[in-house]
Amino acid sequence: MQYLEKLKALKEEKHMTNAEIARLSNIPLATITRIFNGSTPNPTFDTFSQIAIALGASLDEIAGLKQPEAQPISAPIEATLTSYSELLREKDERLIEKDKLIESLKEDKERERKEKHRLAFFFFGFVAFVLIILTIDILNGHFGYFRY
Repeated sequence: MQYLEKLKALKEEKHMTNAEIARLSNIPLATITRIFNGSTPNPTFDTFSQIAIALGASLDEIAGLKQPEAQPISAPIEATLTSYSELLREKDERLIEKDKLIESLKEDKERERKEKHRLAFFFFGFVAFVLIILTIDILNGHFGYFRY
């Protein structure tokens, strides 16, 4: 339980919320909340170590085997900026993928439109050809299908 107290102290010292710890450690927020509330008295080593890393501490420091090194105040800010820049990069990549998808959909629609125009042109051309043949046939009664 002394380890949990050290984690709580680190959390307060760094002014971090459970949500920030969850995001940095890739552990669900509900699990983080249960651990800090004491509902989960014995978290797994992996979970415990991920929380320690998210808080910027080593396991040796939490166990009391090593004194915490004085870190500059900008370390949490730098970690936040790094994660923020990673989020922006991921968002940019998703936007680029979305733009490519939209562009391919536009190309497909344009291809369909051209196909419909081509079919309409051939259809009306065929109808016009038949009408011209029928008109010539009707106007010239001595030859063709209609004879009079």
